[in-house]
This record gives sequence, structure tokens and C-alpha cells, in this order.
Amino acid sequence: MLDHTPENTSPPLTAADFAVLGLRFSEARTAVIRKAVRQTVRKLRETEAETEFDNEEVVANMADVAVATYRVLDPRRRQRFWERLNLSFGVSFEDESAERKRIPPGQLPQLVNQANTPRQQDSHSFNVSP
Repeated sequence: MLDHTPENTSPPLTAADFAVLGLRFSEARTAVIRKAVRQTVRKLRETEAETEFDNEEVVANMADVAVATYRVLDPRRRQRFWERLNLSFGVSFEDESAERKRIPPGQLPQLVNQANTPRQQDSHSFNVSP
């Protein structure tokens, strides 16, 4: 059986990582995370437009958003297998707005096995000999 425990020695996620982006702790849907990042950056840019261009506080907040985004989207920092899986694919299985077909529960292992199974050559393929 595969060991699904991440081998990550970097600090685990904290509530602050999610709070910077206005997310609930352990949010793992990429569409929700990316939307929160866009909204947060938009607010910071509006603040920047109202103040000086090189406002140190806005620059520091943008850096915090960049670091939090990286940490929250990194599947290696997640403890739950399904959170890591969602983040690894880049499209959340629960995301209703995803353009891909939704994968029914329990069908993912079958799809993974199908993808890893070598295909039989059909009669129209070319057989190249060394």
C-alpha cells in the first residue's frame, strides 16, 4: 500500500496563512483560493491607488499575500489526503464551475488505474522495430 504521508520538513500551514487571503482554515478548492487571492490583491491595489505608490505597508501586504498563496496552494503542506489530491490536480473535484466533467466518488481509483495501464496497439498504429 502506498504511503500518502507528505515528506515535508517546512513549517505546517497556520490559520494566519488562510486569514491573509480571507479564507476559512483548510480551504482546498483551487477556484475558491484563486478567487480570494484576486479579491485580496484588488483591494490592496485600490489601497495603493489611494496612497503613495511606494507605500511600504501595501508592499509588505502584497508580499504576505504572495507567500500565503504559495503556502496555501502547496499540496505538500496539507495533512489530509483529499486536500493534497485536490491541490495536486489544480481543479477541485467539488468545484461546480470547473469545465471538466465531475468525477463521481469512488471512480477516481479506476481512472488512475486506466491511465497507468499500457494501451494495446490497435491495427492502425505503426510498429517501429529497432
